[in-house]
Amino acid sequence: MSAIRADTLTQTSDMSACLGAQRPLVFRALLLGERIDTHHFDSEEPLARMPLTIGLQGGGAAVIFGYGVAVLANVLPEGERALIERLAPLVSDPFVPRESDELRVAVRPEAEDQVGVDGSTALRDISLERIQLIADVLAKSLVLAHYETNIALGFDRIEAMAETLRRR
Repeated sequence: MSAIRADTLTQTSDMSACLGAQRPLVFRALLLGERIDTHHFDSEEPLARMPLTIGLQGGGAAVIFGYGVAVLANVLPEGERALIERLAPLVSDPFVPRESDELRVAVRPEAEDQVGVDGSTALRDISLERIQLIADVLAKSLVLAHYETNIALGFDRIEAMAETLRRR
């Protein structure tokens, strides 16, 4: 699976073209494993290096974080599958099942940037930096939720052991 060249996407309108016509924009964060080796991408491929952001053939973009998360922006299911297959050899300690989170973002040039009380998100425009910012927030939220769940499970086990010891 090849990617869109970085030098072809620099302006907001170019990012809109990269993301395709599907609206609202769908951002999907996937916790693939403990780590993703992000150093195996062609130097012409990324739209950005920090964080690693690539445009995908077939539309959409992916922001890939070394701490095991890939955030897909407006990527169709077949593009998601192809990216996961491509990343599989680069993922250490893969998680099964994968955890995910999703956010829908409406782009409304006439509106202010806002998050509604119902969780709806609207942006005036979309740019590479905004895609990376949304991806960063989604990725960190997903990782924190993962660790929170694991910590809660650990406390549940400790609590059961403490109760057993108390009864003795």
